[in-house]
Amino acid sequence: MKYLAFIPARKNSKRLKKKNIVKINKKTLVELAINSIKNIKKITKVVISSDDEQILKKQFLYNSKKFFFLKRKKILSTDTASLECVLLDYLLNDKSANQPENIVLLQPTSPLRNWRHIQDAIKFFEDNKYDSILSGYEDKAFIWNMNSKKSLTYNYKSRKNSQFMDRYFFENGAIFIFNKKIFLKKKNRLFGKIGFYIMNKYNSIDIDDKEDLKIARKLYNK
Repeated sequence: MKYLAFIPARKNSKRLKKKNIVKINKKTLVELAINSIKNIKKITKVVISSDDEQILKKQFLYNSKKFFFLKRKKILSTDTASLECVLLDYLLNDKSANQPENIVLLQPTSPLRNWRHIQDAIKFFEDNKYDSILSGYEDKAFIWNMNSKKSLTYNYKSRKNSQFMDRYFFENGAIFIFNKKIFLKKKNRLFGKIGFYIMNKYNSIDIDDKEDLKIARKLYNK
């Protein structure tokens, strides 16, 4: 099987400005994402979609036969534009031959995701013949709905010790893999036979704000 890696890297971010080009260990989040797939042979094409000129001008640093930097349309660079819409726009307008049959979606905001996770996730996807998979980690949590003031993962009137609680799968946003043909029909990254690729909590940090970035920098350098 062949894979297309799609890396969405929008310029604007409300909580952390220019989030995708902040640096960890002297590399931007986009560079870390690209470097994590450089040597994965099954990934035959990599598309970096961005409206940020600082990201787009880095194209000369990478092999043009495998890495493509795509300037994103303004209408697809807003807060309300979904990643599905961005990916669909690319796939429907790309007329190149021999397109890979599967998509690996990698958000730059997962800097502790490495090539081993991605390669292992591809194997997990193939071995189990999934239509789509998502990554995350397992944990137990005492979760409440702040609006309804209701406990969601346990009964607070009959509180159990954590060792007797159910374990939950927490989506971490690091890796999504799915079949391209079905994605074009469903227009959603998750469909059909869905698999949960389990990562550890340590590698699952997703940078959304300054506090996340601070934690990621500390973990990365350990």
